[in-house]
Amino acid sequence: MAERSTSWTADPAGIYFSDRFNVDPQVLEEWGAFDISVVTDLPVFIDPFLLFNSDKEEY
Repeated sequence: MAERSTSWTADPAGIYFSDRFNVDPQVLEEWGAFDISVVTDLPVFIDPFLLFNSDKEEY
């Protein structure tokens, strides 16, 4: 595996998993993981409270 020419530094704002837990995003990519945002919902996340408060009987 080739070395990266620049070193990675976590963003102090800690928006992404890699920033918050000080994990190089390249490592996540190598494992096939997605560098999620820890401060916002993702489109793949279903908020259980939205389902609970829904007027749709099927939810």
